[in-house]
Amino acid sequence: MSINSNSNNNSAVKKPREPINKKKLTILILVSVAVLLLIVGVVLAIVLWPDKITDEDYKMPSRKMQYEYYIDYEDKAGFYISDAFRDEVPVSALTKTCIESGDCVELGDDLLLKVNDGVEVGTQAVYHFSYKNQVVAVVNIFVIDADAYIYNAQELLSVSDNKTYIVKNEINLTGISGNVSRFIGNIHFNHNAVSGFNAENGGLFKELDGATITGLDMVGVSGVLTHTNSGNLGIIADYANNATIRYSSVKGAVNITSTASSSDVLYIGGVVGYANAIKRKNYVTEDAGYVQLVSYLELAINGSGDIRVGGLIGGVRNATLEQCYSYGKLKVNVDENAVSKLGNIYMGGLVGALSKEYDAINTSYILDEGNQLYSYADIELNINGGGSHNSINVGGIFGFLQNHSLVNAIYGGKMNLNITRTHLNVGGIVGATDNSTTLKMNIRAVEVKGEIKIYSLSSVNAGGLIGESVQTQYSQVIASITPNISTDASKKQGTQVAVSSIASEK
Repeated sequence: MSINSNSNNNSAVKKPREPINKKKLTILILVSVAVLLLIVGVVLAIVLWPDKITDEDYKMPSRKMQYEYYIDYEDKAGFYISDAFRDEVPVSALTKTCIESGDCVELGDDLLLKVNDGVEVGTQAVYHFSYKNQVVAVVNIFVIDADAYIYNAQELLSVSDNKTYIVKNEINLTGISGNVSRFIGNIHFNHNAVSGFNAENGGLFKELDGATITGLDMVGVSGVLTHTNSGNLGIIADYANNATIRYSSVKGAVNITSTASSSDVLYIGGVVGYANAIKRKNYVTEDAGYVQLVSYLELAINGSGDIRVGGLIGGVRNATLEQCYSYGKLKVNVDENAVSKLGNIYMGGLVGALSKEYDAINTSYILDEGNQLYSYADIELNINGGGSHNSINVGGIFGFLQNHSLVNAIYGGKMNLNITRTHLNVGGIVGATDNSTTLKMNIRAVEVKGEIKIYSLSSVNAGGLIGESVQTQYSQVIASITPNISTDASKKQGTQVAVSSIASEK
């Protein structure tokens, strides 16, 4: 039987493929490219999505925060530092950069600070935290040999002189009365908050004598108290002699009633009442005793006396401030019943009155100067009555400044001053200046962008920078204002200085 091989295999024979025309080829290529781009896009979205969120969804912290931490050289377990500097930005979104390493000092991404074997006392380290290429926090670290740790309120209030302490926990002083009468030594709070302090019996420290206080953040401060004669009140210290207070802050509200006489001097400040230091010798470089202080305190004073009040310090003699801020409120009210016992008033957003003394004046030297002082405090003064014997000086930074220069300062708050029969000197930076040396006193690189409103039945000297200026020069004025004055008496005003004695822009 013959078999025809072609008859049953027709279905197995492959038909020739039709050639792809140009249109179909173009479509195929476009589809392939689109699929490839889609795959790449998905991969990139997965990889880059978290960074995209951190770049766009968080608000930049309001200002650069600075901190100071101390760790004992034997503390190998370490502790976690505060993350308050981040505001709304997660720590994971910040870039940590070691500026000064400090051998054997570690600050982890989880903010655990510890030291390793071989670390030496005196070792320092500095870390910067950045967001969107801007530094938002600086953390300074020091390795020390501590004598003891403080864990609770009782241990804090019973510290001994000539010892160095490190505070290990937050401390709540609510319902606990008392303070430290006098302290000589060092306490490093490491930004462990001290809350609930009541200032009815004075500041946390009645007196600091050659002491150093760092990283003390007091929150929830309260107090209603009365002064019947001269005195000092500061939330951290009533009186500080040759002391150092650094990287510390206060927040809360205190109300003071004074029945003191016109000759009784009251020094009242958000941080320190009165700060004293030794006379400057030979103009050698000195370290500022008061650095990175911040006040959010509301201070209200009613009554009489000779009042020196500042958002940070009431009165300063021979000390210097640097990198300080005031965001609180200052209010002084003298009614018609108390005005007969009114002395002078020196009122400043940072300091009521600051004066410097010098030895061995040489024309090759310059005056000390405060640096980076910023006040956004609201200032209110009401005096019903008074007389020509009173001296009232109000300034956004200093109420009165003598023999001391100032560089890099801003006032951005609001002043509302209502005076009846008392002469007033007011300035956006300084109420009144005085220079009794042969050296130049300079106010430079300053800015006033706040508001000054004055109502008075007496004479007024009001300047955007300085009210009354004696032997003082100013320069590099970034911005200033002309105070708004309403008075039936004489007035002198200016965008820079109201009354000048050799006060000019140099």
